[in-house]
Amino acid sequence: MTDPVLQAAVQMLSEMTSPAYFIDIGLADSAICRMMQVSLHHGLSGPCTYCYASWGLRLSAVRHRYGDGYRFAKLACDLVAKHGFIAGHARVHCPTAVAAAWVQPIAVAIDFARESIRAAVETGDTLFACYAMFHHNAFLLTRNDPLDAVWRESETSLDFARRAKYADVADIIVSQQRFIATMQGRSATFSTFSDAQFDEAAFEAQIIGAAAA
Repeated sequence: MTDPVLQAAVQMLSEMTSPAYFIDIGLADSAICRMMQVSLHHGLSGPCTYCYASWGLRLSAVRHRYGDGYRFAKLACDLVAKHGFIAGHARVHCPTAVAAAWVQPIAVAIDFARESIRAAVETGDTLFACYAMFHHNAFLLTRNDPLDAVWRESETSLDFARRAKYADVADIIVSQQRFIATMQGRSATFSTFSDAQFDEAAFEAQIIGAAAA
């Protein structure tokens, strides 16, 4: 893609897609489809690879075309490697990790997530470092890793998300921690996340209030 105006437009759509998931999933899908349309008509660029990976994730998670979704997302990783789109490395490996979890051994999804974290930290992409970290925690739980080990991973990722000021991701990681605490018998009862240090109702109210703001 050689047109600088189109490159700028695709870059803008790429930047807005992930935050849009937390606000309006239809808006996120529209941005993905628009990026794909521009790429198919005007050629490939680094940000376009993210739309391929995101579409692969949507094929898996929404349309239940798990094999197609993984292949589409993996294509994005291959294109990033082939063309040296270093800035897009973390952004394609993160959704590919999620798509992989449906059809590949969970270790494959963990490897994609770790690669996304590594690339994100190296390139200063704190948003996708945060995304990849909470997915990584979920994959470790899925693999049935020792809960103490997953808790330590969650502490690292929560500290990173809070320092990066991504409250939505921090809330997700807190939810993962409360699940771990409950599985370890540290909550008041098995049917609540609350304990002496954590109030489930207050946490829910905070999330609802933030979403309504």
